[in-house]
Amino acid sequence: FASPSRPVYNSCAIMRLAPIDERTYFDFANEHLATSLKSISQDAFHYLYDKFCGITWYIQYILNQLYALKTQEITLDTKDVDKAIDDVIRRNSFVYSSLIFQLSTKQKQLLYGIVKERGTTSIMSQAFLNRYSLSASTVQTAIKALLEHDFVTREDDGSYIVYDCFLDLWIMRSM
Repeated sequence: FASPSRPVYNSCAIMRLAPIDERTYFDFANEHLATSLKSISQDAFHYLYDKFCGITWYIQYILNQLYALKTQEITLDTKDVDKAIDDVIRRNSFVYSSLIFQLSTKQKQLLYGIVKERGTTSIMSQAFLNRYSLSASTVQTAIKALLEHDFVTREDDGSYIVYDCFLDLWIMRSM
């Protein structure tokens, strides 16, 4: 909607949606989990909420995985959350491998550096460049490609993060 080269450019008002309040979301989740005789502990929900920074899509996706578990009445804990996340990452592993395969060596190095540094704003600093065997010119080229192909996004504070949280977790595990 914000790119002049796209057919739907300026066709709607852009809004930033803040994360749903954690307590409200916790109550909502347990209300729905109760229909399958399940609940999620407050610790497990906080763990899930925090892991995905309150981003509704990821939280809902994992809650859906937990809802579908074939178990008797149960209170879900952080181990269940981790298992659901692991299952999602495992199912998407081939896709993530294919995406990474398409990147140049320098793009991969930069992407891995961004993942390892957890939201860095200093991709042009000499320390970052040295740590990941990059040069300023290759970072400029690589970050442009990573942004264009939605591998990374730039946050309001100027930091770079991997756009897909599951891809981010997959990369962390593969390093």
